[in-house]
Amino acid sequence: MDARDVAYSSFAVSGGTGWQSTKQIHRMPLAPGPHSLTTALGHRLDFRVTATNTVEYEQAMEGTFTGQGTNTLAVHGTPISLDKSDVDYSSAGIGGAYQTSQRNHVFKLLPGAHYLVVSNRASFGFTVTPQGRVRYAPDLHGPLTGADTNTLALHGFPVTLDVSDVDYSSTGVGGTHQTTERNHTFKLLPGPHYVVVANRASVTFTVTSQGRVDYASDLPGLRTGAGTGTLAVHGLSIILDVTDIDYVNTTVGGVNWRVAQPRRTYKLLPGSNLVSTYNGINIPFTLTAQGAIAYEAHLEGLFTGSGSTTLTVHGFAVTLDTSDVDYVTNTVGGVGWKAPQSRRVFKLLPGAHVMSTYNGINIPFTVSAEGRVGYRPDLEGLFSGTGSTTLTVHGFAVTLDTSDVDYVTNTVGGVGWKAPQSRRVYKLLPGAHTFVTYNGIQFPFTVTAQGRVDYKSTLNDTFTGIGSATLAVRGHPITFDPRDSGHTSFGVSGVGWRGSGQLVTFRLVRGTHALHLPDGSKFTFQVTDTGKVDYDPSLDGVLSGRGSSTLAVHRRRQR
Repeated sequence: MDARDVAYSSFAVSGGTGWQSTKQIHRMPLAPGPHSLTTALGHRLDFRVTATNTVEYEQAMEGTFTGQGTNTLAVHGTPISLDKSDVDYSSAGIGGAYQTSQRNHVFKLLPGAHYLVVSNRASFGFTVTPQGRVRYAPDLHGPLTGADTNTLALHGFPVTLDVSDVDYSSTGVGGTHQTTERNHTFKLLPGPHYVVVANRASVTFTVTSQGRVDYASDLPGLRTGAGTGTLAVHGLSIILDVTDIDYVNTTVGGVNWRVAQPRRTYKLLPGSNLVSTYNGINIPFTLTAQGAIAYEAHLEGLFTGSGSTTLTVHGFAVTLDTSDVDYVTNTVGGVGWKAPQSRRVFKLLPGAHVMSTYNGINIPFTVSAEGRVGYRPDLEGLFSGTGSTTLTVHGFAVTLDTSDVDYVTNTVGGVGWKAPQSRRVYKLLPGAHTFVTYNGIQFPFTVTAQGRVDYKSTLNDTFTGIGSATLAVRGHPITFDPRDSGHTSFGVSGVGWRGSGQLVTFRLVRGTHALHLPDGSKFTFQVTDTGKVDYDPSLDGVLSGRGSSTLAVHRRRQR
């Protein structure tokens, strides 16, 4: 049995073993005698199996069947084109077959009754004649065209959806698409439809056979436009009060982010909605058809306002204790940056959060439905306080040794500038960091999960201490000869000023530096990874020493 040349999804043969896929050839042990093949849409085609295990059928069936006198019966459909370029449904198809997003698609169909499927619902019926032409009831002409041809075209009525009175950022009609336009015209067929807001089904409506909007009277005021070509949807006003939580911003799911405001009025439609925080926590609530707030009983406390038009959100008081790390400030993701404080209470909702350092390290933790702190077992030690309302953060002691460089001071990115000290212990978390010189040169390094220092091998000229708890910075000795500068002093960015009466050696890391003179002159030069100096050729004559470890500065000569 070979039904690969028809569009229907499956078929059955009397005396066979149930429904079979049309995607492949099936070998069936059929007894001699009459049989019938039935498609998923109910078409029945009769044939016989002879005593010699060959097939035979009426001569009028030749073409629909092939294989007369053999042991293979093939069934063939007539090509019928479905043209849906004049409707806005994302997919359409034939009942018993499949749906497709193609604007024009050819289905191989058998003679008989069929029906259209749009947006997963049955629509208009039509017939394929034995000659491979389409026919339909005269009253369907308009939405359908193509009678007595092999192309069935669908034509939608223009129906405008007006959502200017709701706050959802995108809306649409089920089975079509969503748009951010406040007024948008969809090409729709007669039949039942529904409005889509925030990716969910909302209020229903019908397009009549005259292309007019109609709807039930069960939701007065939510819909207007009955008897016209425009459906206007009107939201119910609710207030969202988030004064008792600390996130930078909060909104209703499906509504764009607006300027942060502790109390805001939203125009929403009945059904399921979400409170959405800036860090991605979503908590469901329902708006009834009467415009009242409702939510599940276990959310009482996090929410208040059931039965009213104001939904108030309440966070749990969670203390973040960062007294054992050295970053300038720390926060909880989605809350924003506040003035530095080693212990701070945040009002948070249950769900996933991150502790964020000033240099961008993020470590996850959770707040339970009871307002307790939790985190992964492998984070114990970095965090403490599981099961309590205080999350304490603990850093690894990492020593920064800058005794071999001559900058005024140095630091670790995100920690801030402290009093100059050639060896300093910082309490750091695992993750990416940077060593920063006083003149802004930066080199990356990592603190491992075991509190050890790591860095790329390309930085071996700058760092030592890989695998230990001490990061030592190595400088290249660069000698400065300012004696011919015509000035009594000179400076090097990040290092400071010295007299010009003698050679001076500074230990510098690779990177861009600047030499300064008292008259405001500034000359940029580079220290290479091999400890040599380089500068732009335009400075030849003012600077000398390129390719060596000595940089001389000369007074400008008058020509």
